[in-house]
Amino acid sequence: MTTMQEVIQEASRLTAGKELVVTTGVGTHQSIVARHFTFDHPRRVLITSTGHGTMGFGVPAAIGAAEAGAELVLCFNGDGSMDVDMPHLMVLAGRHLNVKVIVLDNRRFGIVHQFEGMQGLNHVATERHWKSYVHIAAGLGVPGVLCTSLSAFRRRMAEALEHRGPALLHVPVSETGVWPILKSDSRPEEMTSGRD
Repeated sequence: MTTMQEVIQEASRLTAGKELVVTTGVGTHQSIVARHFTFDHPRRVLITSTGHGTMGFGVPAAIGAAEAGAELVLCFNGDGSMDVDMPHLMVLAGRHLNVKVIVLDNRRFGIVHQFEGMQGLNHVATERHWKSYVHIAAGLGVPGVLCTSLSAFRRRMAEALEHRGPALLHVPVSETGVWPILKSDSRPEEMTSGRD
């Protein structure tokens, strides 16, 4: 199965040379975007809430960037963040903003799930069921497509970039964590590169 890192790196490659703004929701995808998308301020910038911000930040930030004049905006969202952001898709559709929303769906609240595992806790309400973001987005006026492989994402992302206006790409991705990571109450030299 495709990884978040592969999708993010492919999106970076497909948009190489383009001026753009990247926004993110909050979670695992947020850290992976910061590490693996190529930025070149002021031509390619990242807008994120950083740290433990609020889920639902990604699409409103993308709307703000587009309204402020950005020609192209990519919004990377996890499935949890996307659930919070759904109503904002109506604004993208109604204003025909050139925002491409990439939903990286690992079927869990990834960063919370990772911390639960690191602390030896049960996974309480962090594992999620599958839903079709493509159908939900279409109902709100944003065309979408399911990309079940990296090659499908590559093709569909290239097509989305050819057309002005909003689009949603729903990409199922493998479970992943943010590594290396510093556990709570640990010193910097105790950072772990373990896996969950």
